[in-house]
Amino acid sequence: MKKIFSILLSLALLLSLVVLTTAPVAAVTLPSISPTSATYSLDSPAQIVVGIDFGGSTGLANITNIANGTILNPGTDYVTFETILVLTTSYLGGALTMPGQTLNLQFNFVMPGPYVYDQMLTITSTGTNPILAATSKDWNFNTKGNVTTDILWGFANSVISVGDNVGLLAGPGLPPANNWTANSTSLIVMENYFKGRWPTAASIGQSVVLNVKFDKGANATLTVKCVGVATPSLTPTVVYWDYLKTPLSMLQLPSPGVRPPR
Repeated sequence: MKKIFSILLSLALLLSLVVLTTAPVAAVTLPSISPTSATYSLDSPAQIVVGIDFGGSTGLANITNIANGTILNPGTDYVTFETILVLTTSYLGGALTMPGQTLNLQFNFVMPGPYVYDQMLTITSTGTNPILAATSKDWNFNTKGNVTTDILWGFANSVISVGDNVGLLAGPGLPPANNWTANSTSLIVMENYFKGRWPTAASIGQSVVLNVKFDKGANATLTVKCVGVATPSLTPTVVYWDYLKTPLSMLQLPSPGVRPPR
């Protein structure tokens, strides 16, 4: 009995010692960002502003693009103003080039001791893809000429390339620039390309699908069909000449003193 009492007393003394020597733990406020999700319009690019509450952190270590592990460059990719951080359009426009893309940025904060606390910002892109107003056209083998279709640009700025089932067509950036061109409203495929692809009347009826690549957004396709008449013909094939309506100057009158034949 005495032995049990002695053990219990020792435990009580040990517990009281632990209570007396335990230092109080100070509460730490975790950093946060707001908002944690945002949208980026490719049609109307604009900066994204993020508010930061540094809490118990000693500062922002870096911002990381989770998709490729790259660290954003302060002053170029983003700018900080005390508790506000601004993501630049130059960075966002390079990271987001298609509607529906997601950019995950991890904000890494330096905490007391060897610790890092992170917060995630998810940015989703929206926008209108470029399209061709007409996706199918005819090229007339007999009359030749260029093929033109209007471009509805959306958030795209330029046409990068035009290709067929063989490869890229020569054009801007691929000299000689004689197969296609694009202006502020239209895509023009030159007759030079079609004359080379469809050199004979046997080409009539054939089609080619041209793949149009823009600097931003989804590609578009233009299907061109070779049409025309393979065999020359006359229309109509029978004509009539009305003798009574022949002009007087066209009549062969007999010479004076010569009787006309009976």
